[in-house]
Amino acid sequence: MALLNRVASLFTADFHALLDRIEDPEALLRQAIRDMEQSLVEQQQRLQRRHEQQRSEQLVSDRTQARLRDLAQHIDRAFDAGDEALARQLVRQRLLCERQLDLRQDQAQQRHAAEQREREQLAANRAALEAMRQKLAALELTRESNPGLMTETESVTEQEVDAAVLAELQRRRQP
Repeated sequence: MALLNRVASLFTADFHALLDRIEDPEALLRQAIRDMEQSLVEQQQRLQRRHEQQRSEQLVSDRTQARLRDLAQHIDRAFDAGDEALARQLVRQRLLCERQLDLRQDQAQQRHAAEQREREQLAANRAALEAMRQKLAALELTRESNPGLMTETESVTEQEVDAAVLAELQRRRQP
């Protein structure tokens, strides 16, 4: 069983080393930047939709407040006319409108707090994207100024290391 575990570990290590040699850091960084840019666009669109929804809900709240003002006038007239039954119905409507307005205001505050958190996250994501762009620019600059520069996995193969170790052992054994 230990032998099988060791063989599996060696296979896994060799597989990971192969992937490391295949992967191009620049290409991976470019893809990460494209993914992040797409994510930022989607996040900005969500914020825009949220803002439009808030404007729509503000219009509804404004109409509710106008309705409350109208109801207040109607209630005054009903009491002035001595029609208590009508006044009761109008007061009931006013109470319902006030509750709706309070609920909308509470929801608006919650949405505003959520929007603020999302805006802060968007700013952080933009900063992270800029840092990634700077890393890519530095990597490209390094490659342009040193075209022969290779990554560690590209520069020395395992066979070269084995051969160098054998040569070093032979050299050390000789008097």
